[in-house]
Amino acid sequence: IKHIHYMMFDGLRKPGSCGAINHLTSLDLSDNEFLKIDEGSFRDLCSLTELNIKYSILQKASRSPPKTFKGLCAIRRSQIEDYYNPLDTMFRGLYNLTHLNIRFTGSGIIPKSFLGDSRFLKELIIDQGYVRTVLVPGCFEGLPNLSNLSIKGRLLPYINDSVFEELGQLMK
Repeated sequence: IKHIHYMMFDGLRKPGSCGAINHLTSLDLSDNEFLKIDEGSFRDLCSLTELNIKYSILQKASRSPPKTFKGLCAIRRSQIEDYYNPLDTMFRGLYNLTHLNIRFTGSGIIPKSFLGDSRFLKELIIDQGYVRTVLVPGCFEGLPNLSNLSIKGRLLPYINDSVFEELGQLMK
């Protein structure tokens, strides 16, 4: 798959249904080379609880729109690896997210409150990386339930003293 477009999943609607796609709970889009993901492509997938985009490289030349995963309000677990775009707003609206794996992302900055809507997040894996990474103070803000954080193998030039202030509840 090269392009996830706005109407890509419309064929999954049940006949006579004009609303949400309620029967799809898991979607595996791994091992693709996306050139583009349109904003709103995942709209109406309101029952989707697991999304795997592992090893689906979104090309460096492409830029995914803000709120890429908007509409996935039930998503609980997601793997998004080999991703080259900024992480600033793409995870907005993922209120029920509990596990996120964004290993090998090429983004050089983990921005402030990038997962601010995901207050139920328990596990965050941001291992490895292709570029030097800066953890911006406040990047883990709004994650009161985070108990497992992995940042091993990340090229971190330094870690600011206040980066982990919000994470007093970490277990591992």
